[in-house]
Amino acid sequence: MSTPQKAAYDALRYQNNKETIKAYKAEYRRKNKDKIRANKTKYAQENKEAIAHYYQENKEAIAQYYQENKADIRAQQAIYYQENKDSIKVRKDEYYQANKDVHGVQMAKYREENRDAILRHQLWQEYELSLEDYRAMEVRQNGLCKICGGPPKGKRQRLSVDHCHITGKIRGLLCNKCNTGIGMLGDDLRILKRAMTYLEEALCLFS
Repeated sequence: MSTPQKAAYDALRYQNNKETIKAYKAEYRRKNKDKIRANKTKYAQENKEAIAHYYQENKEAIAQYYQENKADIRAQQAIYYQENKDSIKVRKDEYYQANKDVHGVQMAKYREENRDAILRHQLWQEYELSLEDYRAMEVRQNGLCKICGGPPKGKRQRLSVDHCHITGKIRGLLCNKCNTGIGMLGDDLRILKRAMTYLEEALCLFS
């Protein structure tokens, strides 16, 4: 049998037995997943430079393949995750515990170097507010909370965006305490007024 004939025969045999072959491969992976993972890890460690070079040389083709097969790839990833979520969690926890100091330093460095980019993403995702508009609001408020008039407090050292939870309209920038306070009272004017009355009456009792 010539090479082209053999290739055609193999292709036909695969088509006729595709489901059986897929089931066999899936069962093999299930029974040997630890061995397969160990082999992949070993190969990646021994060939990291060659792998990095391959991806760099073929990144456009890889990106195109992903775009063309995104739905299938995500479906396969979802199936794999469901079948292996316990072991995935264990591996993640083990990796984190072994690398948490390094990871913490790297994350702190990344946040420091990309502070504006992170803030820009958060503002747009949560409020559809641009970083430029946020900065303009800061200037208008002189960098101070719109309720208490104080500077931002806490680790972030920036004012929080306050918005109406019904309409989504942005009302202003508040310090964390004021933003949390009105949020805990449900942005309810009746409750806020009753709280004011309560405090005023309590002050009278002790005056």
